[in-house]
Amino acid sequence: MAHPYQASQLFSCRGWVVLVTGGGTGIGLMCAKAFAANGAKVYITGRREEMLNNAVKVHGPALEELGGKLVPIVMDVTKKESILAAVEVVKANDGFLSCLVNNAGGEGGRPTHGPKDGIEAYSKAMFAEADQVEKAWLNPYQLMCVAPYLCTAAFLPLIDVARKNSPQKIPGNIINISSLSGLTKWSQNGQFAYNCAKSAVIQLTRLLATDLCPEHLNIRVNSLAPGYFASELTTGKSGSDNFSPWPLDEYKAEMKRVHSLSDRPGTEQEMAQGIIYLACNGYVNGQTVLIDGGLLLRHP
Repeated sequence: MAHPYQASQLFSCRGWVVLVTGGGTGIGLMCAKAFAANGAKVYITGRREEMLNNAVKVHGPALEELGGKLVPIVMDVTKKESILAAVEVVKANDGFLSCLVNNAGGEGGRPTHGPKDGIEAYSKAMFAEADQVEKAWLNPYQLMCVAPYLCTAAFLPLIDVARKNSPQKIPGNIINISSLSGLTKWSQNGQFAYNCAKSAVIQLTRLLATDLCPEHLNIRVNSLAPGYFASELTTGKSGSDNFSPWPLDEYKAEMKRVHSLSDRPGTEQEMAQGIIYLACNGYVNGQTVLIDGGLLLRHP
């Protein structure tokens, strides 16, 4: 007989229905696999159908042996009609959503010169970046802050009924994937737009958690803030398994470029531990949990 304190009981997701935006690669796929490995049906969304299908092909069979499942849905988180179409799929197939993971993200612009290049060069580089303000600033903000807001708004009714319609009758929850970049005062070599967008989603998490708290709807909202993990965003590439290899020598070279003292990236398992903890602990609400290997201690 299983003990209620066993990890298999504390962190079971059997009977759950989960949706992870940007779930076909990188951190999103790590999160999706974590839920599915613990018994959940997981919708993975993204704009690239072939990438989603490959994720299911490569990772799906092993996860199904554990009682979970990956299901691809083509969805653009910046387009309302695309979000609503995905809502209808989940509504028709399942009737509830246990957990929404707002993960989809992308790069922002950055100046081509920094303070060490002199004030004139730095000033001109900052202003030149602003010439492409939509691409450099507005698009990242829309993708990493506005889109989580829209996805949350659209899926709220399905998340709300999880406490009634799901097998375990557990209230639904929302997890926004933010970043170390949204917490640090370090610009990471002029990564102003990205860092500001991630700061915004951390504040969005607090606001949503307050509005959706138990006295209103009883939907928890938290944020997971990763440090450096291998993904298309950090490595610029994706392998045949939709994950991004990051050899230690390449990682250390990148850390030297951004003036970081980090000695290794986070692992898939460490990401899985973080996301499952936030999803399953019903007493955590309105929090941003940092998983960065202590990097923020060195770069506050």
